[in-house]
Amino acid sequence: GFGVPVRAAFEVTTSSMREYIGWNADPRLHFEHQANGWEWEIDLGILWANQQYQSIFYSVPAADVTATRPFFEAESGMLAWRLSATVERRIGDWILLGYVRHMDLSRSKNRNSALLAQNNYLAGGVAAIWMFSSN
Repeated sequence: GFGVPVRAAFEVTTSSMREYIGWNADPRLHFEHQANGWEWEIDLGILWANQQYQSIFYSVPAADVTATRPFFEAESGMLAWRLSATVERRIGDWILLGYVRHMDLSRSKNRNSALLAQNNYLAGGVAAIWMFSSN
């Protein structure tokens, strides 16, 4: 399938209950397969965000400039290409899952920011979830 999740982002701090910090979109191709009690998912897509959201990660204001960190103003646009895979198994009230995600930031709109330390990364994890109630 194809989906385009769009999210508004808010920051919650001790001085502010919530502050709007931008939006991002995650258009992607999604594939699911179920067999023998296992569920497999694969997603391929891009992450896109507005300038306000990207500034949190990539902007370097004049007050923070150093010899190795020049001034940089982030722009809206593509944040990364994403490829992820998830496997899940339900056993009684338990859900066991694992995932792996590769992010390619080499074509990011803000790839020239000194705050972008690497062009690619791989992340993953495992979880055990106990469902104490369901409808």
